Amino acid sequence: MTRTSMLNEWARRSLPTLAPLAALVAVIVVFSAIAPDTFPTLANVRNIAIQSSVLAILATGLTLVVVLGEIDLSFAAIASVSGLVASLVVSQTPFPLPFLGQVIVGAGNEVFAIIIAIAVGLMFGLINGLIVVRVGVPSFVATLSILLVAQGLAYYFAQGNSVAATTSIGRGIAQATWGPIPVIAVFAAAIMIISYLVLRHTRIGRYIYMAGANRQAAVLSGVPAGRIVVYVFVAAGVLFAIGGLVNVGRLGSAQADTGLNNLLPVFAIVVLGGNSLFGGVGGIRQTLVGVLLYSILQNGLDQSDLNVYMKPLVGGVILVLAVILNVYTGKIATAAATAGRGPRDESRNDAPKTSLETVGNP
Repeated sequence: MTRTSMLNEWARRSLPTLAPLAALVAVIVVFSAIAPDTFPTLANVRNIAIQSSVLAILATGLTLVVVLGEIDLSFAAIASVSGLVASLVVSQTPFPLPFLGQVIVGAGNEVFAIIIAIAVGLMFGLINGLIVVRVGVPSFVATLSILLVAQGLAYYFAQGNSVAATTSIGRGIAQATWGPIPVIAVFAAAIMIISYLVLRHTRIGRYIYMAGANRQAAVLSGVPAGRIVVYVFVAAGVLFAIGGLVNVGRLGSAQADTGLNNLLPVFAIVVLGGNSLFGGVGGIRQTLVGVLLYSILQNGLDQSDLNVYMKPLVGGVILVLAVILNVYTGKIATAAATAGRGPRDESRNDAPKTSLETVGNP
């Protein structure tokens, strides 16, 4: 095989990764030309980092689920109710509980507020996982149901009110800076790095990729796929709760629908980065590209002369094109890998080189 043909084969296999990167570079160049005085500045870079951090945390949790080959529609509602619960505890606002009336929980203790908020995310993640594994309900339907349950709880707890209280930890992460560097950006980056290391360098990470690529083959190879599904939904639920806490700290108050505005953006981020919706391909690197691409695109549109009513339309068109590109580039890469049958190119998948036959039971 000649060097040119090898390069062509590598490019085809790497297309799901290269295409979003090329789009990211193109977006930066275009908006730098459109708004040269405001877009390519350190102040704007800082704004983009702050605006994208909560999305990055939520998208990291969703990425774990997508790599597994599942879908989680409940993340925005879980983030909403988790952040709201923490604010209610901190402000000592009574919870309206059936048969018990108005009950103050936690006496304003911030540590308890954070613990209960994360416990809420963990609980909903566990419920999602058990419904998918034990009952056999498709994750799309199961998480859609939990979305309604979690959002209903948020509305019930809020009683139509906004809670102007946040935990000092959440507020500190969201609003503090280390010199010119926002702490929230460092915090989001740390979560993404830890998640990347788990997916890339641990046995459970390998199992996630294997179960996402071929659930039946993974089970036959000894992978405890059922437990992996539950673990992933639980981990994602915890990340969604953390995202909700940080988001409330950034906004300074909590409402019942605080997280709902992040529903479509987070899905767009995961898809834009090149993660396969069919599972087994993608990872945190792809999600990072998606975060940057979406955040820079939104920031650039805000600084352009585009009609404000056109921005949702433009965003929707871009998401549709991203999904089409995601599927199309995935097919090209799969065809190239099938035809070549050579060494697997790691640039298109964060999964380590581990075959189903070489992985044993945990």
